Amino acid sequence: MTSDFYISFGNQVRAGRVKRKFSQTTLAKLSGLTRQQIANVESGRQKVFLHDAIVLMKILEIEYSQISSHLFDEDLNSELKKQEPAVRSAIASILKKELPL
Repeated sequence: MTSDFYISFGNQVRAGRVKRKFSQTTLAKLSGLTRQQIANVESGRQKVFLHDAIVLMKILEIEYSQISSHLFDEDLNSELKKQEPAVRSAIASILKKELPL
């Protein structure tokens, strides 16, 4: 994935956190990440594991469509295709979106 995805995702996380008036510490506690990880995600410095991204999206009510323009590049499609069908199905269910597989 390109760094554009991480910057865009971080911006969405920051906007969602601020909208809900959460501190980075509060979001860290809710998500199971550290405050420093939240800061790094928001700045685009930290690559986000898929399960962490999903947790953050659910907590902050970030819609899939808000980040999808950066999601389906060749690198991610390649990684998703390597996953077991059950994992792909679970990801699609969580995101409530068909995955291009």
